[in-house]
Amino acid sequence: MEGGQGKLVVQVAAAVLTLWAAAAQAQPGTATGTFTVNGRQIGLRYAYASVQPGAFDAKTEDVRLLLTDVPVDEPSRTDTFALARLARGKKLNGIEVVLDAKGEPMSGFLFLDSFNGMVSVSGVHQFERKAFERLLISGRMFTDGPRTFAELTWQYDVTFSTPIKRPPTVEEAAAALKTPPAIAAAAHVKAILTSFDAFVATLTESSAASYRSSGGQDRFTAIRAETPADSRVVSLAEGPDGTFVATVQGLRRDGIILESSLTLRREGTAWKVER
Repeated sequence: MEGGQGKLVVQVAAAVLTLWAAAAQAQPGTATGTFTVNGRQIGLRYAYASVQPGAFDAKTEDVRLLLTDVPVDEPSRTDTFALARLARGKKLNGIEVVLDAKGEPMSGFLFLDSFNGMVSVSGVHQFERKAFERLLISGRMFTDGPRTFAELTWQYDVTFSTPIKRPPTVEEAAAALKTPPAIAAAAHVKAILTSFDAFVATLTESSAASYRSSGGQDRFTAIRAETPADSRVVSLAEGPDGTFVATVQGLRRDGIILESSLTLRREGTAWKVER
C-alpha cells in the first residue's frame, strides 16, 4: 500500500503546479510532415522525447526524439528493438534521432518494414530548433535531400513539438504532492482508515456506486485490513487521458513496505479516486 517516510518541505509556486497539469495533457506531442521512401509518402503525426545519459559524457544528457505515424505505448517508446518489431510487422513507421546536450543530432534509426524493421543512420539529420529546453523540444527535423540505402531512396521533413519525459527533480516531486490530485489521494488514504462512508465520498461516481452495491462493504473491509496505519502518498505522475497516478506506501508490522497506486480522475471541480 501507500506510505512514505521523511518530510519534504518545499514552497510550491503556481507555475510549477501549472506545469504538472499541462504535462498530463501534453502526451503525446504532435508532428506534421512526411517520411518518403521510393516515392511513397508516410505521414508522421506523433512525437515523443525522453532523456538518457550522454553517449560521450555520462554527466550530460542526450535527448531521444521519436517521430511516428501511429501512437506508441510507453514501454515501446525507448525500446529500439520493440519499435523495430512493430515496423517489421507493418504496425509502425517512424524515425528516431538522438541529440546531444547542445541539441546537435548525433545518430538515429529509421523504422520501416522495407528495412526489415529498422536501419541505423547518422550524419544526415538536420535540426532547426524552435525550443530545446529541459521539458520541451520543438522545431523542424529533416534531411538535406534524398538518401539511398539498399536500393531504397528516402528522405523526411517534419515539424514537431513534444514534452521531454524525464524523472522529476526533488523540487518538482515535492510540488506535485501539493497539487489537488495528490491532496485528493491523501484524503482517500485517510478515509480508508476512517470509515466506509468517508471512503466512498472520495471515489468517482462509478466507483462509489460499485462499492455501495452488494459486496462493496466487504471489499472495503479487505482494503482497510491491507492498509498500514502509516500509509501515505509518496509520489504523483501524469497518467493517460488527463488522469494522475499516485503511489502510496506503508510499513507493515512485519517490516515489509507495501506499495500500490491510485488513479485520480477529475469530476467537475474535484479530483476523485477510481478503483
